[in-house]
Amino acid sequence: MKKFSLDNLNIEEIIPDIYFIHQIKASAYFTRCDGILIMPRNKRNLNPVIIDLNIEPEYIPKIYNHFKLNQYSRLDYICSHGHMDHISHVSKWEKLDAFIHSPSPHQNNLVSFDAFLEDFGFLKELNKPIAEILGSLNHYVPCKREPNVFRPGDILTFDNLEIQTFPLEGHSLGHVGFFFPIEKLFHISCLGFDLQKPGDDQFGPWYGFEECSLELYKENIDTAEKIFLESAKILTSSHSYVVRKKNSEPFDYMRRKIMQNQKKIMNAIQDYNEKEKNGDLIDYLLSLDLIYPKQKMKDPLLSIFRFWESWIIKNHLNSKINS
Repeated sequence: MKKFSLDNLNIEEIIPDIYFIHQIKASAYFTRCDGILIMPRNKRNLNPVIIDLNIEPEYIPKIYNHFKLNQYSRLDYICSHGHMDHISHVSKWEKLDAFIHSPSPHQNNLVSFDAFLEDFGFLKELNKPIAEILGSLNHYVPCKREPNVFRPGDILTFDNLEIQTFPLEGHSLGHVGFFFPIEKLFHISCLGFDLQKPGDDQFGPWYGFEECSLELYKENIDTAEKIFLESAKILTSSHSYVVRKKNSEPFDYMRRKIMQNQKKIMNAIQDYNEKEKNGDLIDYLLSLDLIYPKQKMKDPLLSIFRFWESWIIKNHLNSKINS
Protein backbone atom coordinates (compact mmCIF):
# COMPACT_ATOMS: atom_id res chain seq x y z
CA MET A 1 0.00 0.00 0.00
CA LYS A 2 1.24 3.50 -0.79
CA LYS A 3 2.42 6.14 1.66
CA PHE A 4 2.96 9.80 0.87
CA SER A 5 3.20 13.23 2.49
CA LEU A 6 1.04 16.25 1.80
CA ASP A 7 2.47 19.35 3.46
CA ASN A 8 2.33 18.58 7.23
CA LEU A 9 0.36 15.37 6.72
CA ASN A 10 1.42 11.75 6.45
CA ILE A 11 -1.04 9.66 4.47
CA GLU A 12 -1.04 5.87 4.30
CA GLU A 13 -3.35 3.70 2.23
CA ILE A 14 -4.02 0.90 4.70
CA ILE A 15 -6.64 -0.93 2.61
CA PRO A 16 -7.44 -0.17 -1.05
CA ASP A 17 -9.13 3.27 -1.06
CA ILE A 18 -9.01 3.56 2.75
CA TYR A 19 -6.48 6.08 4.03
CA PHE A 20 -5.02 6.73 7.49
CA ILE A 21 -4.10 10.40 7.87
CA HIS A 22 -1.76 11.87 10.49
CA GLN A 23 -0.92 15.55 11.06
CA ILE A 24 2.77 15.63 11.94
CA LYS A 25 3.12 18.88 13.91
CA ALA A 26 0.45 20.74 15.85
CA SER A 27 0.10 24.39 16.82
CA ALA A 28 -1.17 23.64 20.35
CA TYR A 29 -1.83 20.79 22.78
CA PHE A 30 -5.16 19.38 21.60
CA THR A 31 -5.73 20.63 18.07
CA ARG A 32 -5.71 17.37 16.15
CA CYS A 33 -6.10 13.61 16.03
CA ASP A 34 -5.43 10.96 13.40
CA GLY A 35 -8.35 9.84 11.28
CA ILE A 36 -9.52 7.69 8.41
CA LEU A 37 -10.80 8.57 4.94
CA ILE A 38 -12.86 5.88 3.20
CA MET A 39 -13.01 6.73 -0.48
CA PRO A 40 -15.77 5.32 -2.72
CA ARG A 41 -15.20 1.84 -4.06
CA ASN A 42 -17.29 -0.38 -6.28
CA LYS A 43 -19.91 -2.36 -4.32
CA ARG A 44 -18.98 -0.56 -1.08
CA ASN A 45 -19.66 3.14 -0.43
CA LEU A 46 -20.74 5.49 -3.22
CA ASN A 47 -19.52 8.62 -1.42
CA PRO A 48 -16.60 9.38 0.91
CA VAL A 49 -16.87 8.68 4.64
CA ILE A 50 -14.49 10.26 7.16
CA ILE A 51 -13.83 9.06 10.71
CA ASP A 52 -12.44 11.47 13.29
CA LEU A 53 -10.12 13.45 11.01
CA ASN A 54 -9.90 16.50 13.30
CA ILE A 55 -6.81 18.00 11.69
CA GLU A 56 -6.13 21.73 11.87
CA PRO A 57 -8.19 23.93 9.52
CA GLU A 58 -5.43 24.82 7.07
CA TYR A 59 -4.94 21.15 6.19
CA ILE A 60 -8.57 20.21 5.68
CA PRO A 61 -8.81 21.90 2.22
CA LYS A 62 -5.62 20.11 1.22
CA ILE A 63 -7.27 16.73 1.86
CA TYR A 64 -10.51 17.92 0.30
CA ASN A 65 -8.75 19.05 -2.89
CA HIS A 66 -6.21 16.23 -3.15
CA PHE A 67 -8.92 13.57 -3.05
CA LYS A 68 -11.32 15.70 -5.14
CA LEU A 69 -14.08 15.30 -2.57
CA ASN A 70 -16.12 18.03 -4.27
CA GLN A 71 -17.04 15.65 -7.08
CA TYR A 72 -19.27 13.55 -4.84
CA SER A 73 -22.89 14.19 -3.99
CA ARG A 74 -22.43 13.54 -0.27
CA LEU A 75 -19.72 13.56 2.40
CA ASP A 76 -20.19 11.96 5.83
CA TYR A 77 -18.01 12.73 8.86
CA ILE A 78 -18.18 10.57 12.02
CA CYS A 79 -16.87 11.87 15.36
CA SER A 80 -15.76 9.34 17.99
CA HIS A 81 -16.44 11.44 21.12
CA GLY A 82 -16.64 14.95 22.53
CA HIS A 83 -13.08 15.74 23.71
CA MET A 84 -11.34 18.85 22.39
CA ASP A 85 -8.79 17.05 20.19
CA HIS A 86 -11.72 15.40 18.37
CA ILE A 87 -14.17 18.30 17.99
CA SER A 88 -12.26 21.57 17.63
CA HIS A 89 -12.22 21.74 13.80
CA VAL A 90 -15.18 19.59 12.76
CA SER A 91 -17.00 22.80 11.81
CA LYS A 92 -14.54 23.17 8.91
CA TRP A 93 -15.79 19.87 7.48
CA GLU A 94 -19.34 21.07 8.01
CA LYS A 95 -18.56 24.18 5.94
CA LEU A 96 -17.55 21.80 3.16
CA ASP A 97 -21.10 20.37 3.38
CA ALA A 98 -20.21 17.23 5.31
CA PHE A 99 -22.98 15.56 7.28
CA ILE A 100 -21.70 15.28 10.85
CA HIS A 101 -22.44 12.20 13.01
CA SER A 102 -21.72 11.95 16.73
CA PRO A 103 -22.36 9.42 19.52
CA SER A 104 -24.45 10.43 22.49
CA PRO A 105 -24.31 11.78 25.15
CA HIS A 106 -21.75 14.52 24.36
CA GLN A 107 -22.96 15.43 20.87
CA ASN A 108 -23.74 19.02 21.91
CA ASN A 109 -20.03 19.69 22.41
CA LEU A 110 -19.79 20.03 18.64
CA VAL A 111 -22.17 22.98 18.62
CA SER A 112 -21.48 24.65 21.97
CA PHE A 113 -18.31 25.27 23.95
CA ASP A 114 -20.46 25.89 27.01
CA ALA A 115 -21.82 22.35 26.61
CA PHE A 116 -18.23 21.08 26.55
CA LEU A 117 -17.40 22.90 29.79
CA GLU A 118 -20.61 21.71 31.43
CA ASP A 119 -20.35 18.08 30.31
CA PHE A 120 -16.87 17.60 31.73
CA GLY A 121 -17.24 19.54 34.97
CA PHE A 122 -14.75 22.34 34.31
CA LEU A 123 -16.89 25.02 35.93
CA LYS A 124 -17.29 23.07 39.16
CA GLU A 125 -13.60 23.67 39.89
CA LEU A 126 -12.34 26.41 37.55
CA ASN A 127 -13.30 29.99 36.83
CA LYS A 128 -14.91 30.26 33.41
CA PRO A 129 -12.27 32.66 31.94
CA ILE A 130 -9.57 30.11 32.77
CA ALA A 131 -11.55 27.16 31.38
CA GLU A 132 -12.37 29.08 28.21
CA ILE A 133 -8.68 29.34 27.35
CA LEU A 134 -8.85 25.68 26.30
CA GLY A 135 -11.22 26.60 23.48
CA SER A 136 -9.29 29.61 22.21
CA LEU A 137 -5.91 27.87 22.50
CA ASN A 138 -7.11 25.02 20.30
CA HIS A 139 -9.05 27.27 17.90
CA TYR A 140 -12.39 25.64 18.66
CA VAL A 141 -15.19 26.75 16.33
CA PRO A 142 -18.68 25.32 16.91
CA CYS A 143 -20.66 23.62 14.20
CA LYS A 144 -23.78 25.48 13.10
CA ARG A 145 -26.04 22.43 12.87
CA GLU A 146 -26.69 19.75 15.44
CA PRO A 147 -25.05 16.46 14.42
CA ASN A 148 -26.85 13.25 13.52
CA VAL A 149 -26.76 11.31 16.77
CA PHE A 150 -26.16 7.59 17.16
CA ARG A 151 -25.87 5.44 20.27
CA PRO A 152 -22.61 3.69 21.16
CA GLY A 153 -23.04 0.15 19.87
CA ASP A 154 -25.10 1.14 16.82
CA ILE A 155 -24.19 -0.17 13.37
CA LEU A 156 -23.69 2.62 10.83
CA THR A 157 -24.25 1.90 7.15
CA PHE A 158 -23.30 3.94 4.11
CA ASP A 159 -24.53 2.14 1.01
CA ASN A 160 -22.80 -1.27 1.41
CA LEU A 161 -20.19 -0.03 3.88
CA GLU A 162 -20.93 -1.31 7.39
CA ILE A 163 -19.27 0.18 10.45
CA GLN A 164 -19.91 -1.35 13.85
CA THR A 165 -19.46 1.04 16.77
CA PHE A 166 -18.19 -0.31 20.08
CA PRO A 167 -18.61 1.55 23.39
CA LEU A 168 -15.22 2.36 24.91
CA GLU A 169 -16.59 4.53 27.68
CA GLY A 170 -13.82 4.30 30.28
CA HIS A 171 -12.17 7.19 28.43
CA SER A 172 -15.38 9.19 28.03
CA LEU A 173 -19.10 8.50 28.05
CA GLY A 174 -20.07 8.07 24.41
CA HIS A 175 -16.52 7.31 23.25
CA VAL A 176 -16.63 4.63 20.57
CA GLY A 177 -14.33 2.49 18.49
CA PHE A 178 -15.13 1.54 14.88
CA PHE A 179 -14.93 -1.96 13.43
CA PHE A 180 -15.23 -2.65 9.69
CA PRO A 181 -16.25 -6.34 9.50
CA ILE A 182 -15.65 -6.78 5.76
CA GLU A 183 -12.40 -4.84 5.66
CA LYS A 184 -11.20 -6.34 8.99
CA LEU A 185 -10.16 -2.90 10.20
CA PHE A 186 -10.52 -1.82 13.84
CA HIS A 187 -10.08 1.83 14.84
CA ILE A 188 -9.90 2.12 18.64
CA SER A 189 -10.07 5.92 18.58
CA CYS A 190 -8.70 7.49 21.80
CA LEU A 191 -8.45 4.37 23.95
CA GLY A 192 -4.83 5.13 24.84
CA PHE A 193 -2.55 3.53 22.25
CA ASP A 194 -0.50 6.64 21.44
CA LEU A 195 2.86 5.45 20.06
CA GLN A 196 4.23 6.90 16.84
CA LYS A 197 6.55 3.90 16.39
CA PRO A 198 7.14 0.56 18.13
CA GLY A 199 9.20 0.89 21.28
CA ASP A 200 8.08 4.45 22.06
CA ASP A 201 6.81 5.40 25.48
CA GLN A 202 4.15 8.11 25.72
CA PHE A 203 1.31 9.12 28.02
CA GLY A 204 -1.02 6.16 27.45
CA PRO A 205 -4.69 6.00 28.49
CA TRP A 206 -6.25 9.27 29.62
CA TYR A 207 -8.97 9.46 32.29
CA GLY A 208 -8.89 13.00 33.65
CA PHE A 209 -12.61 13.69 34.06
CA GLU A 210 -15.06 12.71 36.79
CA GLU A 211 -17.06 10.56 34.36
CA CYS A 212 -14.09 8.26 33.64
CA SER A 213 -13.82 4.79 35.15
CA LEU A 214 -10.66 2.72 35.48
CA GLU A 215 -12.61 -0.51 35.94
CA LEU A 216 -14.51 0.18 32.73
CA TYR A 217 -11.29 1.29 31.04
CA LYS A 218 -9.64 -2.06 31.73
CA GLU A 219 -12.74 -3.88 30.46
CA ASN A 220 -12.62 -1.75 27.30
CA ILE A 221 -8.97 -2.64 26.69
CA ASP A 222 -9.76 -6.35 27.10
CA THR A 223 -12.73 -6.08 24.73
CA ALA A 224 -10.73 -4.19 22.11
CA GLU A 225 -7.91 -6.75 22.31
CA LYS A 226 -10.37 -9.61 21.77
CA ILE A 227 -11.92 -7.91 18.73
CA PHE A 228 -8.51 -7.24 17.19
CA LEU A 229 -7.03 -10.68 17.80
CA GLU A 230 -10.14 -12.62 16.77
CA SER A 231 -11.78 -10.51 14.07
CA ALA A 232 -9.50 -7.80 12.64
CA LYS A 233 -6.32 -7.63 10.60
CA ILE A 234 -5.40 -3.95 10.98
CA LEU A 235 -5.51 -1.77 14.11
CA THR A 236 -5.54 2.02 14.04
CA SER A 237 -5.86 4.65 16.75
CA SER A 238 -6.33 8.40 17.08
CA HIS A 239 -2.68 8.98 18.06
CA SER A 240 -0.58 6.02 16.91
CA TYR A 241 1.07 4.11 14.13
CA VAL A 242 -0.83 1.48 12.11
CA VAL A 243 -0.60 -2.06 13.49
CA ARG A 244 -0.69 -4.75 10.80
CA LYS A 245 0.45 -7.77 12.77
CA LYS A 246 -1.82 -9.47 15.29
CA ASN A 247 -0.27 -9.05 18.72
CA SER A 248 -1.20 -7.89 22.21
CA GLU A 249 1.48 -5.23 22.62
CA PRO A 250 -0.84 -2.21 22.08
CA PHE A 251 -3.15 -3.51 24.79
CA ASP A 252 -0.35 -4.60 27.13
CA TYR A 253 1.11 -1.10 26.73
CA MET A 254 -2.17 0.52 27.78
CA ARG A 255 -2.54 -1.77 30.78
CA ARG A 256 1.07 -1.14 31.76
CA LYS A 257 0.65 2.65 31.67
CA ILE A 258 -2.42 2.49 33.91
CA MET A 259 -0.62 0.32 36.43
CA GLN A 260 2.45 2.57 36.35
CA ASN A 261 0.24 5.49 37.36
CA GLN A 262 -1.39 3.35 40.02
CA LYS A 263 1.99 2.41 41.48
CA LYS A 264 3.25 6.01 41.52
CA ILE A 265 0.14 7.23 43.29
CA MET A 266 0.06 4.40 45.83
CA ASN A 267 3.76 4.85 46.63
CA ALA A 268 3.22 8.58 47.13
CA ILE A 269 0.30 7.91 49.48
CA GLN A 270 2.43 5.51 51.49
CA ASP A 271 5.13 8.18 51.77
CA TYR A 272 2.47 10.72 52.84
CA ASN A 273 1.26 8.40 55.59
CA GLU A 274 4.71 7.40 56.81
CA LYS A 275 5.85 11.00 57.09
CA GLU A 276 2.55 11.97 58.73
CA LYS A 277 2.08 14.86 56.38
CA ASN A 278 -0.48 17.50 57.19
CA GLY A 279 -2.98 19.02 54.80
CA ASP A 280 -5.12 17.73 51.97
CA LEU A 281 -3.94 14.46 50.38
CA ILE A 282 -4.93 15.47 46.84
CA ASP A 283 -3.06 18.78 47.12
CA TYR A 284 -0.01 16.90 48.35
CA LEU A 285 -0.16 14.44 45.45
CA LEU A 286 -0.63 17.27 42.97
CA SER A 287 2.48 18.97 44.32
CA LEU A 288 4.59 15.95 43.31
CA ASP A 289 3.88 16.23 39.56
CA LEU A 290 3.15 12.52 39.38
CA ILE A 291 1.26 12.80 36.07
CA TYR A 292 2.05 16.19 34.48
CA PRO A 293 5.13 18.46 34.79
CA LYS A 294 3.07 21.26 36.34
CA GLN A 295 6.00 23.04 37.99
CA LYS A 296 6.95 24.26 34.53
CA MET A 297 3.47 25.70 33.90
CA LYS A 298 1.77 28.98 34.66
CA ASP A 299 -1.90 29.87 34.68
CA PRO A 300 -4.21 29.34 32.92
CA LEU A 301 -2.64 26.05 31.78
CA LEU A 302 -1.50 25.26 35.33
CA SER A 303 -5.08 25.33 36.63
CA ILE A 304 -6.38 23.26 33.73
CA PHE A 305 -3.71 20.57 34.11
CA ARG A 306 -4.21 20.51 37.90
CA PHE A 307 -7.90 19.92 37.24
CA TRP A 308 -7.16 17.00 34.91
CA GLU A 309 -4.50 15.49 37.17
CA SER A 310 -6.75 15.74 40.21
CA TRP A 311 -9.31 13.55 38.46
CA ILE A 312 -6.69 11.10 37.25
CA ILE A 313 -5.58 10.74 40.87
CA LYS A 314 -9.15 10.52 42.19
CA ASN A 315 -10.05 7.90 39.61
CA HIS A 316 -7.15 5.80 40.86
CA LEU A 317 -8.15 6.33 44.49
CA ASN A 318 -11.74 5.39 43.68
CA SER A 319 -10.84 2.30 41.65
CA LYS A 320 -10.45 -1.33 42.61
CA ILE A 321 -8.05 -2.25 39.81
CA ASN A 322 -5.56 -3.85 42.25
CA SER A 323 -8.17 -6.04 43.90
